[in-house]
Amino acid sequence: MPVFAAEISKKRLILGLVLVLIGQSFPLWIPVISSSGLSDAWKQALTGIFAFGFPNLFMVTTVMILGNSGFEYLKKKIFGWFKKQFAPKDFVGRFRYLIGLILFFTPVLFAWASPYLIYVIPDIGIHHVAYGIAGDAMLILGLFVLGGNFWDKLRALFLRKAKVTF
Repeated sequence: MPVFAAEISKKRLILGLVLVLIGQSFPLWIPVISSSGLSDAWKQALTGIFAFGFPNLFMVTTVMILGNSGFEYLKKKIFGWFKKQFAPKDFVGRFRYLIGLILFFTPVLFAWASPYLIYVIPDIGIHHVAYGIAGDAMLILGLFVLGGNFWDKLRALFLRKAKVTF
């Protein structure tokens, strides 16, 4: 049974949103725990609690406050906002598509050629992690620049019954 915004108390909805945000922020404290002077056993225990325990506890508390249908409403609003803000456009122009293809295929070609380029450019072997991270970032950025239609094309590569139409 769907819940409408008028059926949920505004205070409960705000409290639920705050609890979700606080609960999902606990994993951000893991680097602080890892670099602390605590013993390894305490670091491992706290890391597990901060990664899985507290976020789940806050999620269950949010469901208890809002109810299942209220939580679904809140989740729909949050993911709807993220989709509206960050989802790639379905159709992109010719120039943007060209830039996206360059961003997408440059790291692929570089990764393919790097074992051969190591003899010409020795620094590739020394800084291979930095080149790998930069290449991964370019590849992901290229996917977003290429837009939603390219995601469909990429997905079709993995569907046996997909057909190409021109």
